[in-house]
Amino acid sequence: MKRCPRCGTEQADHSFCSRCGAKLTETTPPQVDVPPSGSKKCPKCGVAVGNWIYCNNCGADLRGTVRPADKNATQNAEFSTPPEPPVQKIVQPIQPVQPKPKPNNSQMPVIITAIVAAAVVIAAVVLVILLLNSDKPKPAPSESSAVSDVSDTQSSTVPVTQVTSDPYADLVYMPICRNQPLADVKKQLTELGLKVEEKYTFSRDIKKGNIVSQNPDGSTQLKKGDTVILYISKGSETSPYDYSQKLTVTASGSSGKAVLYERKEGDWSQVVSYNATVGRNGIGTTTEGSATSPKGVHRLGVVLCSQAVSTNLNYYRVTGDTCVVDDTSSSYYNCILERSFIPSGTHYDNIGNGLTNGTTYATIYIEHNGSGLSSAGVVRGNGSAIGVRGQYGSLSATLGDVDISAGDMQDLLSRLDANKHPVIELK
Repeated sequence: MKRCPRCGTEQADHSFCSRCGAKLTETTPPQVDVPPSGSKKCPKCGVAVGNWIYCNNCGADLRGTVRPADKNATQNAEFSTPPEPPVQKIVQPIQPVQPKPKPNNSQMPVIITAIVAAAVVIAAVVLVILLLNSDKPKPAPSESSAVSDVSDTQSSTVPVTQVTSDPYADLVYMPICRNQPLADVKKQLTELGLKVEEKYTFSRDIKKGNIVSQNPDGSTQLKKGDTVILYISKGSETSPYDYSQKLTVTASGSSGKAVLYERKEGDWSQVVSYNATVGRNGIGTTTEGSATSPKGVHRLGVVLCSQAVSTNLNYYRVTGDTCVVDDTSSSYYNCILERSFIPSGTHYDNIGNGLTNGTTYATIYIEHNGSGLSSAGVVRGNGSAIGVRGQYGSLSATLGDVDISAGDMQDLLSRLDANKHPVIELK
Protein backbone atom coordinates (compact mmCIF):
# COMPACT_ATOMS: atom_id res chain seq x y z
CA MET A 1 0.00 0.00 0.00
CA LYS A 2 1.14 3.53 -0.60
CA ARG A 3 0.04 6.92 0.78
CA CYS A 4 -1.19 9.97 -1.01
CA PRO A 5 1.52 12.61 -0.88
CA ARG A 6 -1.10 15.32 -0.36
CA CYS A 7 -3.56 13.96 2.21
CA GLY A 8 -1.63 10.90 3.48
CA THR A 9 -4.50 8.48 2.81
CA GLU A 10 -3.45 4.92 2.09
CA GLN A 11 -4.18 4.07 -1.49
CA ALA A 12 -4.33 0.89 -3.51
CA ASP A 13 -2.63 0.70 -6.79
CA HIS A 14 -4.54 3.74 -8.14
CA SER A 15 -3.33 6.54 -10.37
CA PHE A 16 -5.17 9.26 -8.39
CA CYS A 17 -6.05 9.63 -4.71
CA SER A 18 -9.61 8.55 -4.13
CA ARG A 19 -9.93 11.15 -1.35
CA CYS A 20 -8.28 14.32 -2.60
CA GLY A 21 -7.76 13.49 -6.27
CA ALA A 22 -3.99 14.05 -6.11
CA LYS A 23 -2.03 12.24 -8.82
CA LEU A 24 -0.05 9.37 -7.49
CA THR A 25 3.50 8.75 -8.74
CA GLU A 26 3.03 5.02 -9.30
CA THR A 27 3.26 4.42 -13.00
CA THR A 28 1.95 0.88 -12.93
CA PRO A 29 -1.57 0.69 -14.26
CA PRO A 30 -3.89 0.77 -11.34
CA GLN A 31 -5.94 -2.18 -10.23
CA VAL A 32 -9.41 -0.83 -10.55
CA ASP A 33 -11.86 -1.98 -7.96
CA VAL A 34 -15.04 -3.13 -9.50
CA PRO A 35 -17.88 -1.15 -7.99
CA PRO A 36 -21.23 -2.75 -7.33
CA SER A 37 -23.28 -3.44 -10.35
CA GLY A 38 -25.60 -0.76 -11.42
CA SER A 39 -23.19 2.00 -10.17
CA LYS A 40 -22.66 5.01 -12.23
CA LYS A 41 -19.65 5.49 -14.41
CA CYS A 42 -17.06 8.25 -14.64
CA PRO A 43 -18.36 10.71 -17.14
CA LYS A 44 -14.82 11.28 -18.37
CA CYS A 45 -13.26 7.82 -18.82
CA GLY A 46 -16.30 5.55 -18.43
CA VAL A 47 -14.90 3.52 -15.50
CA ALA A 48 -17.42 2.39 -12.89
CA VAL A 49 -16.91 4.74 -10.00
CA GLY A 50 -19.18 3.52 -7.24
CA ASN A 51 -19.02 5.95 -4.31
CA TRP A 52 -15.67 7.45 -5.23
CA ILE A 53 -15.09 11.16 -4.86
CA TYR A 54 -12.51 11.23 -7.59
CA CYS A 55 -12.13 8.73 -10.40
CA ASN A 56 -9.27 6.30 -9.57
CA ASN A 57 -8.58 5.97 -13.23
CA CYS A 58 -8.53 9.54 -14.58
CA GLY A 59 -8.87 11.69 -11.43
CA ALA A 60 -12.13 13.34 -12.58
CA ASP A 61 -14.11 15.10 -9.86
CA LEU A 62 -17.18 12.96 -9.22
CA ARG A 63 -18.86 15.19 -6.65
CA GLY A 64 -21.40 16.30 -9.17
CA THR A 65 -22.63 12.76 -9.83
CA VAL A 66 -25.49 11.13 -7.97
CA ARG A 67 -24.38 8.20 -5.89
CA PRO A 68 -26.78 5.41 -4.90
CA ALA A 69 -27.27 4.91 -1.18
CA ASP A 70 -25.52 1.78 0.13
CA LYS A 71 -24.00 0.50 3.24
CA ASN A 72 -20.67 2.04 2.42
CA ALA A 73 -22.19 5.51 2.00
CA THR A 74 -21.46 6.52 5.54
CA GLN A 75 -17.94 5.13 5.41
CA ASN A 76 -17.17 6.81 2.14
CA ALA A 77 -18.66 10.07 3.33
CA GLU A 78 -15.88 10.57 5.79
CA PHE A 79 -13.45 10.66 2.93
CA SER A 80 -15.50 13.05 0.90
CA THR A 81 -14.04 16.50 0.67
CA PRO A 82 -16.55 19.16 1.63
CA PRO A 83 -17.25 21.52 -1.14
CA GLU A 84 -15.22 24.65 -1.07
CA PRO A 85 -17.29 27.65 -0.07
CA PRO A 86 -18.26 29.88 -2.94
CA VAL A 87 -16.04 32.80 -3.51
CA GLN A 88 -17.73 35.86 -2.01
CA LYS A 89 -17.36 38.96 -4.04
CA ILE A 90 -16.61 41.85 -1.74
CA VAL A 91 -18.73 44.76 -2.75
CA GLN A 92 -17.80 48.13 -1.31
CA PRO A 93 -20.87 49.94 0.04
CA ILE A 94 -21.88 52.86 -2.07
CA GLN A 95 -21.40 56.07 -0.16
CA PRO A 96 -24.44 58.34 -0.54
CA VAL A 97 -23.68 61.53 -2.37
CA GLN A 98 -24.06 64.46 -0.02
CA PRO A 99 -26.10 67.19 -1.70
CA LYS A 100 -24.48 70.61 -1.88
CA PRO A 101 -25.92 72.91 0.75
CA LYS A 102 -28.41 75.36 -0.70
CA PRO A 103 -28.09 79.01 0.29
CA ASN A 104 -30.37 80.13 3.04
CA ASN A 105 -33.35 81.95 1.51
CA SER A 106 -33.28 84.47 4.34
CA GLN A 107 -29.74 85.45 3.31
CA MET A 108 -30.59 85.92 -0.38
CA PRO A 109 -31.84 89.59 -0.08
CA VAL A 110 -28.68 90.53 1.82
CA ILE A 111 -26.47 88.87 -0.80
CA ILE A 112 -28.39 90.48 -3.69
CA THR A 113 -28.31 93.88 -1.97
CA ALA A 114 -24.55 93.61 -1.43
CA ILE A 115 -24.00 92.68 -5.09
CA VAL A 116 -26.18 95.54 -6.32
CA ALA A 117 -24.48 98.03 -3.96
CA ALA A 118 -21.06 96.93 -5.17
CA ALA A 119 -22.17 97.30 -8.78
CA VAL A 120 -23.53 100.81 -8.09
CA VAL A 121 -20.28 101.87 -6.40
CA ILE A 122 -18.19 100.54 -9.29
CA ALA A 123 -20.45 102.30 -11.82
CA ALA A 124 -20.24 105.58 -9.86
CA VAL A 125 -16.44 105.40 -9.71
CA VAL A 126 -16.25 104.73 -13.46
CA LEU A 127 -18.65 107.62 -14.15
CA VAL A 128 -16.61 110.03 -11.98
CA ILE A 129 -13.41 109.02 -13.75
CA LEU A 130 -15.05 109.55 -17.14
CA LEU A 131 -16.40 112.95 -16.08
CA LEU A 132 -13.04 114.06 -14.73
CA ASN A 133 -11.32 113.00 -17.92
CA SER A 134 -13.96 114.74 -20.04
CA ASP A 135 -13.50 118.01 -18.09
CA LYS A 136 -9.80 118.17 -18.80
CA PRO A 137 -9.20 120.73 -21.55
CA LYS A 138 -7.68 119.28 -24.66
CA PRO A 139 -5.16 121.66 -26.27
CA ALA A 140 -5.95 122.50 -29.86
CA PRO A 141 -3.21 121.66 -32.33
CA SER A 142 -1.28 124.65 -33.61
CA GLU A 143 1.48 125.17 -36.10
CA SER A 144 3.97 125.87 -33.32
CA SER A 145 3.08 122.68 -31.46
CA ALA A 146 2.79 120.32 -34.44
CA VAL A 147 5.37 117.53 -34.66
CA SER A 148 6.78 116.97 -38.15
CA ASP A 149 7.82 113.63 -39.52
CA VAL A 150 11.57 113.15 -39.35
CA SER A 151 13.90 110.39 -40.41
CA ASP A 152 15.18 107.83 -37.92
CA THR A 153 18.62 109.37 -38.03
CA GLN A 154 17.39 112.84 -37.06
CA SER A 155 16.40 113.90 -33.55
CA SER A 156 13.07 115.73 -33.16
CA THR A 157 11.99 118.10 -30.41
CA VAL A 158 8.47 119.31 -29.54
CA PRO A 159 8.37 123.13 -29.20
CA VAL A 160 6.86 124.55 -25.98
CA THR A 161 3.31 125.90 -26.49
CA GLN A 162 2.89 129.55 -25.48
CA VAL A 163 0.46 129.90 -22.47
CA THR A 164 -2.09 132.71 -22.81
CA SER A 165 -4.22 134.25 -20.01
CA ASP A 166 -7.70 132.74 -19.31
CA PRO A 167 -10.36 135.15 -20.68
CA TYR A 168 -12.85 133.85 -18.09
CA ALA A 169 -10.61 134.24 -15.05
CA ASP A 170 -11.94 137.74 -14.24
CA LEU A 171 -15.65 136.84 -14.53
CA VAL A 172 -17.81 136.53 -11.39
CA TYR A 173 -21.51 136.13 -10.71
CA MET A 174 -23.55 138.66 -8.75
CA PRO A 175 -25.05 137.01 -5.62
CA ILE A 176 -28.67 137.48 -4.51
CA CYS A 177 -28.51 140.06 -1.72
CA ARG A 178 -32.15 140.89 -0.86
CA ASN A 179 -32.92 141.07 2.87
CA GLN A 180 -29.27 140.36 3.81
CA PRO A 181 -27.34 142.58 6.25
CA LEU A 182 -25.29 145.29 4.52
CA ALA A 183 -22.03 144.36 6.29
CA ASP A 184 -22.25 140.70 5.16
CA VAL A 185 -23.10 141.64 1.58
CA LYS A 186 -20.27 144.20 1.30
CA LYS A 187 -17.76 141.66 2.57
CA GLN A 188 -18.92 139.06 0.05
CA LEU A 189 -18.87 141.49 -2.88
CA THR A 190 -15.43 142.81 -1.92
CA GLU A 191 -14.04 139.27 -1.86
CA LEU A 192 -15.43 138.79 -5.37
CA GLY A 193 -13.52 141.89 -6.52
CA LEU A 194 -16.61 144.08 -7.02
CA LYS A 195 -17.10 147.72 -5.97
CA VAL A 196 -20.18 148.79 -3.97
CA GLU A 197 -22.29 151.94 -4.23
CA GLU A 198 -24.81 152.44 -1.40
CA LYS A 199 -28.24 154.06 -1.69
CA TYR A 200 -30.92 154.24 1.00
CA THR A 201 -34.70 153.96 0.80
CA PHE A 202 -37.72 153.46 3.06
CA SER A 203 -39.18 149.95 3.38
CA ARG A 204 -41.90 148.45 5.53
CA ASP A 205 -40.99 144.87 4.69
CA ILE A 206 -37.20 144.93 4.98
CA LYS A 207 -35.45 145.47 8.30
CA LYS A 208 -33.46 148.66 8.65
CA GLY A 209 -29.88 148.09 7.46
CA ASN A 210 -30.75 145.13 5.21
CA ILE A 211 -30.69 145.12 1.42
CA VAL A 212 -34.01 146.09 -0.23
CA SER A 213 -32.86 145.60 -3.84
CA GLN A 214 -29.76 145.51 -5.99
CA ASN A 215 -28.50 146.45 -9.44
CA PRO A 216 -27.68 144.26 -11.28
CA ASP A 217 -29.88 141.33 -10.28
CA GLY A 218 -28.56 138.13 -8.76
CA SER A 219 -26.76 135.62 -11.03
CA THR A 220 -25.71 138.37 -13.47
CA GLN A 221 -22.21 137.79 -14.89
CA LEU A 222 -19.80 140.63 -14.08
CA LYS A 223 -16.12 141.38 -14.35
CA LYS A 224 -13.92 142.01 -11.37
CA GLY A 225 -13.78 145.73 -10.71
CA ASP A 226 -17.40 146.37 -11.80
CA THR A 227 -19.58 148.55 -9.55
CA VAL A 228 -22.89 147.30 -8.15
CA ILE A 229 -25.61 149.40 -6.45
CA LEU A 230 -27.20 148.30 -3.21
CA TYR A 231 -30.44 149.86 -1.95
CA ILE A 232 -30.48 149.73 1.84
CA SER A 233 -33.58 149.93 4.02
CA LYS A 234 -34.04 153.01 6.24
CA GLY A 235 -36.95 151.25 7.92
CA SER A 236 -40.63 152.24 7.63
CA GLU A 237 -41.73 155.58 6.33
CA THR A 238 -41.94 158.34 8.92
CA SER A 239 -45.08 157.12 10.69
CA PRO A 240 -45.86 155.53 14.05
CA TYR A 241 -48.13 152.99 12.35
CA ASP A 242 -47.63 149.65 10.71
CA TYR A 243 -50.07 149.83 7.80
CA SER A 244 -50.72 148.37 4.36
CA GLN A 245 -53.48 150.77 3.22
CA LYS A 246 -53.14 154.49 2.81
CA LEU A 247 -55.32 157.29 1.41
CA THR A 248 -52.88 159.79 -0.10
CA VAL A 249 -54.28 163.32 -0.51
CA THR A 250 -52.54 165.93 -2.64
CA ALA A 251 -53.92 169.34 -3.50
CA SER A 252 -53.13 172.54 -5.35
CA GLY A 253 -54.81 175.19 -3.25
CA SER A 254 -57.94 173.57 -1.87
CA SER A 255 -58.68 171.17 -4.78
CA GLY A 256 -56.94 167.87 -5.25
CA LYS A 257 -57.07 164.08 -5.38
CA ALA A 258 -57.48 161.35 -2.80
CA VAL A 259 -55.88 158.06 -3.99
CA LEU A 260 -56.21 154.76 -2.11
CA TYR A 261 -53.09 152.54 -2.18
CA GLU A 262 -52.39 149.03 -0.90
CA ARG A 263 -48.99 147.48 -0.32
CA LYS A 264 -48.46 144.30 -2.32
CA GLU A 265 -45.18 142.36 -2.36
CA GLY A 266 -43.33 145.28 -0.81
CA ASP A 267 -44.58 147.97 -3.22
CA TRP A 268 -47.52 150.37 -3.12
CA SER A 269 -50.20 149.67 -5.71
CA GLN A 270 -52.99 152.12 -6.58
CA VAL A 271 -56.52 150.86 -5.93
CA VAL A 272 -58.85 153.80 -6.65
CA SER A 273 -58.79 157.60 -6.98
CA TYR A 274 -61.38 160.23 -5.89
CA ASN A 275 -61.78 163.94 -6.40
CA ALA A 276 -61.26 165.84 -3.14
CA THR A 277 -61.09 169.25 -1.51
CA VAL A 278 -59.06 170.32 1.54
CA GLY A 279 -58.85 173.33 3.86
CA ARG A 280 -59.09 176.67 2.13
CA ASN A 281 -55.51 177.35 3.18
CA GLY A 282 -54.31 174.05 1.73
CA ILE A 283 -52.25 171.36 3.51
CA GLY A 284 -49.83 172.36 6.24
CA THR A 285 -49.42 172.84 9.97
CA THR A 286 -52.82 172.90 11.61
CA THR A 287 -53.91 175.10 14.51
CA GLU A 288 -57.34 175.80 15.87
CA GLY A 289 -59.24 177.92 13.33
CA SER A 290 -56.40 177.96 10.72
CA ALA A 291 -58.56 176.33 7.99
CA THR A 292 -55.55 174.16 7.10
CA SER A 293 -55.62 170.38 6.59
CA PRO A 294 -53.00 168.61 8.80
CA LYS A 295 -49.87 167.61 6.88
CA GLY A 296 -48.32 164.18 7.52
CA VAL A 297 -49.37 160.55 7.98
CA HIS A 298 -52.23 159.97 10.45
CA ARG A 299 -54.38 157.02 11.42
CA LEU A 300 -57.93 156.85 10.10
CA GLY A 301 -60.05 156.45 13.22
CA VAL A 302 -63.68 155.96 14.15
CA VAL A 303 -66.45 156.28 11.53
CA LEU A 304 -69.19 158.73 12.54
CA CYS A 305 -72.55 157.96 10.92
CA SER A 306 -76.25 158.23 11.69
CA GLN A 307 -77.17 154.99 9.88
CA ALA A 308 -75.55 151.61 9.33
CA VAL A 309 -72.68 151.62 6.83
CA SER A 310 -70.78 148.80 5.11
CA THR A 311 -67.40 148.72 6.86
CA ASN A 312 -65.38 146.71 9.36
CA LEU A 313 -63.88 149.86 10.86
CA ASN A 314 -64.97 150.95 14.32
CA TYR A 315 -67.97 153.29 14.05
CA TYR A 316 -69.99 155.65 16.27
CA ARG A 317 -73.75 156.16 15.72
CA VAL A 318 -74.31 159.88 16.13
CA THR A 319 -77.41 161.86 16.98
CA GLY A 320 -78.38 165.45 16.30
CA ASP A 321 -76.72 166.33 19.64
CA THR A 322 -73.30 164.74 18.93
CA CYS A 323 -70.58 167.39 19.26
CA VAL A 324 -66.79 167.86 19.32
CA VAL A 325 -65.34 170.22 21.92
CA ASP A 326 -63.23 172.89 20.16
CA ASP A 327 -62.61 175.01 23.28
CA THR A 328 -58.83 175.07 23.75
CA SER A 329 -59.25 175.82 27.48
CA SER A 330 -61.33 172.67 28.08
CA SER A 331 -59.91 169.35 29.26
CA TYR A 332 -62.30 167.76 26.73
CA TYR A 333 -60.63 169.53 23.81
CA ASN A 334 -61.08 167.55 20.54
CA CYS A 335 -63.25 164.90 22.23
CA ILE A 336 -66.55 163.60 20.80
CA LEU A 337 -69.36 164.03 23.34
CA GLU A 338 -73.09 164.28 23.44
CA ARG A 339 -74.25 167.81 24.23
CA SER A 340 -75.67 166.78 27.61
CA PHE A 341 -72.17 165.75 28.80
CA ILE A 342 -70.44 168.99 27.83
CA PRO A 343 -69.91 171.31 30.82
CA SER A 344 -71.80 174.59 30.72
CA GLY A 345 -69.90 177.43 29.10
CA THR A 346 -67.72 175.11 26.98
CA HIS A 347 -67.59 175.82 23.23
CA TYR A 348 -68.28 172.91 20.83
CA ASP A 349 -68.89 172.04 17.16
CA ASN A 350 -72.24 170.31 16.52
CA ILE A 351 -71.05 167.71 13.93
CA GLY A 352 -74.07 165.44 14.47
CA ASN A 353 -76.37 167.98 12.87
CA GLY A 354 -74.79 167.61 9.42
CA LEU A 355 -74.77 163.79 9.67
CA THR A 356 -78.46 163.63 10.50
CA ASN A 357 -79.92 166.34 8.23
CA GLY A 358 -78.72 164.78 4.93
CA THR A 359 -75.65 167.01 4.42
CA THR A 360 -72.99 164.38 5.18
CA TYR A 361 -73.18 160.60 4.52
CA ALA A 362 -70.37 159.65 6.97
CA THR A 363 -67.16 161.07 8.47
CA ILE A 364 -63.92 159.17 9.19
CA TYR A 365 -62.12 160.86 12.11
CA ILE A 366 -58.50 161.84 11.34
CA GLU A 367 -56.33 161.07 14.39
CA HIS A 368 -53.87 163.92 13.88
CA ASN A 369 -54.51 165.13 17.47
CA GLY A 370 -55.83 162.18 19.43
CA SER A 371 -58.54 159.66 18.55
CA GLY A 372 -61.56 161.84 19.45
CA LEU A 373 -62.77 159.17 21.89
CA SER A 374 -60.62 160.38 24.81
CA SER A 375 -58.23 163.18 25.74
CA ALA A 376 -55.17 160.88 25.51
CA GLY A 377 -52.51 162.34 23.22
CA VAL A 378 -54.45 165.53 22.59
CA VAL A 379 -52.52 168.80 22.30
CA ARG A 380 -54.76 171.82 22.92
CA GLY A 381 -54.76 174.23 20.05
CA ASN A 382 -53.50 171.79 17.37
CA GLY A 383 -56.90 171.56 15.66
CA SER A 384 -60.15 169.77 16.36
CA ALA A 385 -63.08 168.04 14.63
CA ILE A 386 -61.15 167.25 11.41
CA GLY A 387 -62.09 164.21 9.31
CA VAL A 388 -62.66 162.78 5.84
CA ARG A 389 -66.26 163.64 4.99
CA GLY A 390 -68.58 162.14 2.39
CA GLN A 391 -70.59 165.14 1.27
CA TYR A 392 -73.81 165.35 -0.68
CA GLY A 393 -73.84 168.00 -3.40
CA SER A 394 -70.85 169.87 -4.82
CA LEU A 395 -67.45 169.99 -3.08
CA SER A 396 -65.89 173.19 -1.79
CA ALA A 397 -62.99 174.38 0.38
CA THR A 398 -63.21 173.39 4.05
CA LEU A 399 -62.03 174.54 7.48
CA GLY A 400 -59.51 171.70 7.51
CA ASP A 401 -61.53 168.57 6.59
CA VAL A 402 -60.91 166.46 3.48
CA ASP A 403 -64.15 166.20 1.51
CA ILE A 404 -65.12 163.62 -1.12
CA SER A 405 -68.56 162.85 -2.51
CA ALA A 406 -71.06 160.75 -0.53
CA GLY A 407 -70.92 158.02 -3.21
CA ASP A 408 -67.11 157.95 -3.08
CA MET A 409 -67.29 157.72 0.72
CA GLN A 410 -69.57 154.70 0.46
CA ASP A 411 -67.08 153.03 -1.93
CA LEU A 412 -64.09 153.97 0.25
CA LEU A 413 -65.65 152.48 3.39
CA SER A 414 -66.27 149.19 1.58
CA ARG A 415 -62.57 149.00 0.60
CA LEU A 416 -60.91 150.03 3.87
CA ASP A 417 -59.90 147.09 6.05
CA ALA A 418 -59.27 147.49 9.78
CA ASN A 419 -56.81 144.57 9.60
CA LYS A 420 -54.62 146.62 7.23
CA HIS A 421 -54.50 149.59 9.66
CA PRO A 422 -55.43 152.26 7.07
CA VAL A 423 -53.94 155.75 7.33
CA ILE A 424 -54.30 159.07 5.55
CA GLU A 425 -51.27 160.81 4.07
CA LEU A 426 -51.62 164.54 3.37
CA LYS A 427 -48.82 166.16 1.40
